[in-house]
Formats: sequence, C-alpha cells, structure tokens
Amino acid sequence: MKKTLVITTILFCLQFVICQQRPKGNQEKQTSNKSVKLEKMKLSNKWIGKYSTYFSYGKIGGENAGWNLDIEISNDSIIANGEGYQIGFKDLLIAKEKDNQLILNHLKNLNGYKLGAKMNPEFVLIENKGKYFIKTKWIDSDIVTKPKELGYEIIKQ
Repeated sequence: MKKTLVITTILFCLQFVICQQRPKGNQEKQTSNKSVKLEKMKLSNKWIGKYSTYFSYGKIGGENAGWNLDIEISNDSIIANGEGYQIGFKDLLIAKEKDNQLILNHLKNLNGYKLGAKMNPEFVLIENKGKYFIKTKWIDSDIVTKPKELGYEIIKQ
C-alpha cells in the first residue's frame, strides 16, 4: 500500500512538471499569430530567394574551419540556418524593409543555439547594385573573412 502511494505521488509530480513545461494555449496562439502576420507580409521581390555565404576561421589543427550561413526568404517564412565549426542554429525570422536594407529579427529558435533571441536585429541584409551583403552579431572577430564596406558579401542564388 505504501509503495503504491509513493509511486502514485511520483507519477503525479512528474505529470505536473511536464504540464508546467508545455506552452499554454495562449502562448501557442501568440506564436501562431506572429506566423500569420509573417504569412501576410509581402516583401519586395528583390528579397525573395536563398542566400548563402561561408565564414572561414582559417586552419585549426591543420583543417579548414568555418561555418555556412543560409537564409531562405519567401512570402511565407524566413529561415536562417548556420552550420559549421562550433556553431549550429536554425531560426525563424521576421522582416522589416527599410530602403535598401531588410532587417531580420528573431521570432523563434527552431533548432540549435538560441543566441539569436538576444540579437536585435539578428541579421541585416543589404542590397547594393544587385549585390547583397550581411551584417550580424553571429560573426565573431576570429573570422578570417573580412567584411567589405557594406558588410560581408552573401550570394543570392
């Protein structure tokens, strides 16, 4: 009888903790409302597409080290994905156009490091004469690749 009571109490506590960690219905609605706003947002066609770049640390331990940044922009969503040496993240972003800049703010971490939530903006994409540049706090001072006047060059595919 005592064992049954102890086991029941433990199961109840575990269920309570699990329920506390789940987002409440209201929180889920808030996130989905942000997604709805994102879906309704229309960006200039010049921003729609996939952007890629590589940031090099040079050789570390005799091997080339660095990381890839891919940003995919559509009218439905904006996803930034960083993968490589000591980095990995996938973030859902929201955008605001300002002249020749697309300011990308963090909306939700989808996977990996959650540092993007502390960066406002997480990325700034700049268009100049058909070329694109990126600025972000994800890039640290150890990167061998050096920025140009407008930022780091990023290739639109």
